[in-house]
Amino acid sequence: MEKSYSYIQKKQLDQMSLNGASVRYGQQPDIAGYWKTIVECDSKTARETLISKLLEKMEENSEQNGFWGSQEELRITFGIGTNSVHLDDKNIYFSFFENLRNTYLDSKEKGIEKPEGTMAVNSIYTTIENYFGAFNGDLDKRLELTELDFDTFEYPSVEVLKGQGCGACVEKAAVAHNLWLLMGRESYYACSTSAKFENSSDEGHAFCMIKNQKGNFMLYDHAMGNFGALQGDPVETLLSGQPLIIGQPFQNHGVYANACNLEQNVAPNE
Repeated sequence: MEKSYSYIQKKQLDQMSLNGASVRYGQQPDIAGYWKTIVECDSKTARETLISKLLEKMEENSEQNGFWGSQEELRITFGIGTNSVHLDDKNIYFSFFENLRNTYLDSKEKGIEKPEGTMAVNSIYTTIENYFGAFNGDLDKRLELTELDFDTFEYPSVEVLKGQGCGACVEKAAVAHNLWLLMGRESYYACSTSAKFENSSDEGHAFCMIKNQKGNFMLYDHAMGNFGALQGDPVETLLSGQPLIIGQPFQNHGVYANACNLEQNVAPNE
């Protein structure tokens, strides 16, 4: 029987396990292939209506499917815990399905049957890059834009980061996670407090791991530009406290999780 990680699906980003890593996991199995119903719809208004209904369904079942909804209790947290955003901008999803539609129709017109996962990867990348803008490294601005309003005790919308060029791994991974879920895929939004890449100190990092149609784990890390197949069970490695090492053939090598335990126990993913 395939191992289930449902026992961790309700964990929030700021509720780290003892090993300094957490995962928000899920899948909405009854929407597999629904993306095609949306992209084949000729009316943009009708497409947006279908997307809105799909988002309502995902939010209603967010405790089971792991979707980052717009609910008050669901927020993407970073910094010292007083910096958060709500993933509540529908335009992200409208843009994603427009990008997916363009890719799908272009392939169909050329008589090429592109794999669903390939179209999804390209459309997710384009959507995230266009929404947040090219990363400029201004993390101080990111912290200023996402501070808690202590008068209202409210956190801002992710929209404050739109086009600012300071969106980083946490929010990009959260958006990617949601978009993979909308494709009907099984997705794991992972966050570690101890990651280490070349020429960097021990730091936190967020990324996605997705099950492909063969049931194998794939890495999707927009921030580091790493996309590809993973070996074994990286979720188990991450949560067990073992170092999750990403090597060849990935573009940016490093320890994705539990870098602080590197000397004690090494579990490479090369």
